Amino acid sequence: MINLDSASSLAALASKGIDASVNDYHVYKLRDQKLVRVIYESQNDGPQFTRQSHLLVVDDFDHAHPDIVQRVVNVFVKGAQWLSDEANRDALFRLWEKSGVPYPSWQAEFANQKLKNRNSPLVDAFIVTGYKAVAADALKLELIRQPVEVDN
Repeated sequence: MINLDSASSLAALASKGIDASVNDYHVYKLRDQKLVRVIYESQNDGPQFTRQSHLLVVDDFDHAHPDIVQRVVNVFVKGAQWLSDEANRDALFRLWEKSGVPYPSWQAEFANQKLKNRNSPLVDAFIVTGYKAVAADALKLELIRQPVEVDN
């Protein structure tokens, strides 16, 4: 096994430098160019295989600038509302296409999925459970030295 970032793994796949890769939606571009064959797609197996992201603010900043923090939250929620509306699916993928990832790759990535399930801004039980599992694995694999308290 070799640990490669996404760009390096895609280049290695395209040049036949490696035989296989665990990748993300970027691989669909290579598939559409007939350079690779996708043999497994996790999005068809449930939300437990999705990746999560978050935006954190330190307490000191939050206490010093609550108005700014609230503005950012409001913008994220408003954006998530638009991102989650199925009526905006085509416009959303066209917008994201400007990042360099082709429209068909976004279609494939979100096939058979509701936008609201992937674009929610909420920190719910699903998110917390996922982060707890990641924290436990990181401790078990000795990537961190102390347990991480996720609930707080």
